[in-house]
Amino acid sequence: MNQNGETSREFFLTIRLVPAAFIAGVTLLLILTIFLIIPDMGVVFEGTVVIVLIGIGFIAIPAAIIGGMMAMKHRLGLIGRDAPLSRKCPEYRTGNIIKFAILEGAGMYIVIAYMLTQHPVMLGAALLMILVMLLSFPTRDRVINALSLDQDEIALLDNPNAVVSIE
Repeated sequence: MNQNGETSREFFLTIRLVPAAFIAGVTLLLILTIFLIIPDMGVVFEGTVVIVLIGIGFIAIPAAIIGGMMAMKHRLGLIGRDAPLSRKCPEYRTGNIIKFAILEGAGMYIVIAYMLTQHPVMLGAALLMILVMLLSFPTRDRVINALSLDQDEIALLDNPNAVVSIE
């Protein structure tokens, strides 16, 4: 970060780096589960416990999506439309981190439930959760729409050296 604040380039790097880490965490745990943990493990839970774990997993997906959207909406609601871009960008970043942490929590639960049950439905749910996270990945257009930016603010975001956040 330069002495005057965070540039547009740095802002986009940070809002993408954290979600990428959350997505990588769920994906790597799933890969480890499939190729290393399950072959040596055997089925841990059977019967009613499997149904409960699967049920919680399928409740976790929409709950995480809704919770993540609500967290983002709440963070963005803390700023007014007339607030400067230097106030909007940090709130977007904070909301984005909270949203992805919620999605990651659900994703981790689902992968662990798959590990314990080895039920193929949970594998599909884990892949669905990773897809949801990928489809929620922050882009320039999502930032512009979420923050309702005007043309001057968009021009600042498009300039990689423009200061968009003062921390």
